[in-house]
Amino acid sequence: MAIIKCPECGQDVSDKTKKCIHCGYKLPKEKKLSTKQKKKLGIILFSIIFIIILAGLWYFFFCPVTVKWFCHHHVNEATCTNPQTCIRCQKTWGEANGHDWQAATCTEPKTCKVCGVSEGSANGHDWQAATCTEPKTCKVCGVSEGSAIGHVWQAATCTEPKTCRVCGEKEGSTLAHTINDYICSRCQKSFVTIYDVPDILDITSITYDINYVGGIDIYMNFTNQSSKTIDYITVKLQFYNKVGDVLYDDISWKDYTSLLFTGPLKPGAASGRVYWRACFYNSTFGGTLNIQEIKIEYSDGTTLILDESVADYAVKSWR
Repeated sequence: MAIIKCPECGQDVSDKTKKCIHCGYKLPKEKKLSTKQKKKLGIILFSIIFIIILAGLWYFFFCPVTVKWFCHHHVNEATCTNPQTCIRCQKTWGEANGHDWQAATCTEPKTCKVCGVSEGSANGHDWQAATCTEPKTCKVCGVSEGSAIGHVWQAATCTEPKTCRVCGEKEGSTLAHTINDYICSRCQKSFVTIYDVPDILDITSITYDINYVGGIDIYMNFTNQSSKTIDYITVKLQFYNKVGDVLYDDISWKDYTSLLFTGPLKPGAASGRVYWRACFYNSTFGGTLNIQEIKIEYSDGTTLILDESVADYAVKSWR
């Protein structure tokens, strides 16, 4: 027998009595489980206990601590960034391999040959400027961009073939001189030999005087030996001292003077005496002159130049 509480008045009563002895409340009868219910309840309890046991075993064998104690390791190979590692317990051995870097290129950053990871940035192209025949090209990788600029041709001359002004490449051949009356009609260069001079011009005499301040007067006589009328003759002279040094003009500081004769001087005609007063100043003049050039301009528009190598052959007399 056991003592229970009356649901109505709350007083202690026996669990065997049918009514409360205090308030007369009719106590409910205790229900007993049938055999079938007991069996079903036992199965449920067994299942709960079995599941709890399985969970405990799973946790025991697979929790990190237990796995580390009893793991039969399945090891992955080391990678660039991770050492050898067990896929079950995550235990590691040694160190990561590290990246095997391939150097950055013009278009790609530094890249690992093993795992493909990149770092930094590409170097960029080191361009070499386009030329006449080649486009802009990277000095490192050889890739090209755009197109060649093409040649800038300078027309062929009497002595040079067609030539690129940029790279100097030549193409074709020279035009060659077209000589008429000792002058090339294309380039106007004079072609006069010492044997031609007598048929062009005679300077029958060159004389000089020196005044008291060192001014030099020059006198000449010209004869036109050609078949064309001469409009102008320009004679370029140099002066020397007694030991053969070239002199400079005390006023202009030039080492020469240019003397201009104005015609017209018809074919076969003589000019008579032509003079230039104080055309050069230097008191150390030693009496030696040299003709560097004689420039003859004809009335037909052509110009003939007797250079230093042949100019002296036009002079018949020096003093």
